[in-house]
Amino acid sequence: MTDSHNERDKRLTDLLRDAAAGRFDAGFEHRVMRRLAGDGPFAESLFRSFRWIAVPAAAACLVLAVSNVVLTDMESTTVVEAMFGLPPVIGDLALYL
Repeated sequence: MTDSHNERDKRLTDLLRDAAAGRFDAGFEHRVMRRLAGDGPFAESLFRSFRWIAVPAAAACLVLAVSNVVLTDMESTTVVEAMFGLPPVIGDLALYL
């Protein structure tokens, strides 16, 4: 049983070695790293994409926090608990955790 596993592992290793050879030309990683290091179109597009995602996400978080504070009964909870939508901490719950 061990010999069949070793033979199968050897065949699999040979197949993977043959499949991985020649996928990229020589120097591919150096060209990619040179492009990433520069302030070329990649860096600009990354910043633009981040801005398009981060600004609406921050606005959505702000809207949710404000709506949580406005819609929560402030007599039984703090502003921080209301902002994050946390349930009020009671003695039994604190001891349970």
